[in-house]
Amino acid sequence: HKSNLHAIMMTGAIPVFLMPTRNHFGIIGPIPKSEFEPETIARKIADHPFASKAKNKKPRILTITQGTYDGVLYNAEMIKNMLSTEIDTLHFDEAWLPHASFHPFYENMHAIGHGRPRSKDALVYATQSTHKLLAGLSQ
Repeated sequence: HKSNLHAIMMTGAIPVFLMPTRNHFGIIGPIPKSEFEPETIARKIADHPFASKAKNKKPRILTITQGTYDGVLYNAEMIKNMLSTEIDTLHFDEAWLPHASFHPFYENMHAIGHGRPRSKDALVYATQSTHKLLAGLSQ
């Protein structure tokens, strides 16, 4: 979401990206589970020309598009379990997924909700977009 890119520019943050898959048509697919492993993220930081020089190498925030325009979904509970002690804040951009908490099919596919387990360490939050699937009339 471009608001995340604007936040990076405005705060001077150093982004380190997780690499999604891409099929033979060039269509971007899911991010492999291995990209979420703390060792992989630490290696990406160590190999990054700017992040490797940062004083604090612990990631401040992971932002993931949870529910892409193409329908790619991640198991939010798995991501929270893998990274809640490794990253300060887990941000799930659920602009295309505001309906997830209303159907059992999406049980572990949304970040927060009634009866959902709480993260012990990381701040977990989700953002949604009125202009996509909620009450807005346009994209």
